[in-house]
Amino acid sequence: MNKNCKFLYEKAIEGRQDLHQNFNYWMNMYAIFNSAMFVGLYTLKASEHFHSSFLELLIILLGFIAGWFWYFSSRGFYRWIISWIKTVNYFENDLNSKVHLYRRFVHTENEKESDIYAYNPFSTQKLTKRFTLAIAIAWSILLSYFLYKKNILNISIPGCCKNNFYVVLTGLVVAFILLTAFCKGNFSCREHLEKSHVHYKE
Repeated sequence: MNKNCKFLYEKAIEGRQDLHQNFNYWMNMYAIFNSAMFVGLYTLKASEHFHSSFLELLIILLGFIAGWFWYFSSRGFYRWIISWIKTVNYFENDLNSKVHLYRRFVHTENEKESDIYAYNPFSTQKLTKRFTLAIAIAWSILLSYFLYKKNILNISIPGCCKNNFYVVLTGLVVAFILLTAFCKGNFSCREHLEKSHVHYKE
């Protein structure tokens, strides 16, 4: 057995475990941020003696940002998790071991080979991506409704009812464009790995 390969295999496992810990930590942190924004908004709305449109807008904006950043972070972590899993598998294959520890999946006695769900279990990471996307969209709708309700967008469509779906949708689009510009412009939130990492294909 190649000692260097075994060493790299063990380090790959450590890297994978560290990433999982970071994933759990940051997902919990963003969950706390989103919860705090929601509780703050609910507390402000429930208060009879304090009404501030600016503070309400500030909380909704922070919730909007936290929601989308939560979603983007879950996507980024998932991509790194896949990369680390494939790295572990690579060194596991190089060890020429008949027992693949991290590629092993044990089925229960009740699972049939013909049952597609036995080979396609639910993914916590994929569920987290879907959930965080739903939270981000919910904050976006809330922000759009606030802008419409306060007439900040100053949009009026002749012949349309007051609660117009298109006005709310316009606010949603404006908010998303601003967020996209922030994430893809000079304040890009993506890592550029072209020169910092060695790239492999399967």
